[in-house]
Amino acid sequence: MNPQLVLSDELLRLYLDIGSMPPDEASRSRVQNLFSFYKPHLANKAQYQRIGKEMSPELEASLLKSGISSDLSLEDMATKTTLKLILNESRNDFPYVNISGNEKLQLNYTGSFFKEPREKCIAHLKSLFQNAMSIQVYDKYLYVTDRPAKDNMELLSNILRLMDESACRTLTVYDSKPSIKMGLERIAQHCKRTFPTITVRIVPSSAFIEKHDRYLIVNSSSGKVEILLSSGFENLFDNSKDFTYMIRPI
Repeated sequence: MNPQLVLSDELLRLYLDIGSMPPDEASRSRVQNLFSFYKPHLANKAQYQRIGKEMSPELEASLLKSGISSDLSLEDMATKTTLKLILNESRNDFPYVNISGNEKLQLNYTGSFFKEPREKCIAHLKSLFQNAMSIQVYDKYLYVTDRPAKDNMELLSNILRLMDESACRTLTVYDSKPSIKMGLERIAQHCKRTFPTITVRIVPSSAFIEKHDRYLIVNSSSGKVEILLSSGFENLFDNSKDFTYMIRPI
């Protein structure tokens, strides 16, 4: 695999010393932060020398063969990586990514499906929903007035099938258009017959209006995550369309 980013001198030292580090809380925290962002890295002999480490002759020869000379700065090395980034613990200006907090760039799990079955995504969502204390949904196209009523109902039913019916659950659907609240409430009441343990709350709200227009927040005993749906629930259940979802802890 090609190197994807560069580590600052301090983080390269941390990476190389992981096996011999003291098990204190500060060290564990730094390692956790590093691996929350880590991808295969690029380094050169000069960086090894700056941190007092010995580079193997094999690695040095491989780097030289690839055109990575010892006089390249971190910034120059970053231009030769896939992501063009440098992980560090203090700077936020590009190309630096601060692993210690207040960083806009993050690594998240993303799945893309191009006109193919979405079984893995559906299984993933079911697992996230299983122990959820609350599930919040915002999808502008969850209910469309010119879509056949049975299709609107089937879409909501498909979402409810993702939830654990063995316990009483509540799905809160937010919408910035109070005008369609009655329509959503009508199909939610209809779905109650099939899913008696699940309560669907329809809440007109402008809280999500500035966010991505297909959005989920799942709060469970194991943590809280947000999920962005590139083309909404409709495409999640339609294998003829492209679909991408992204999930991150919050």
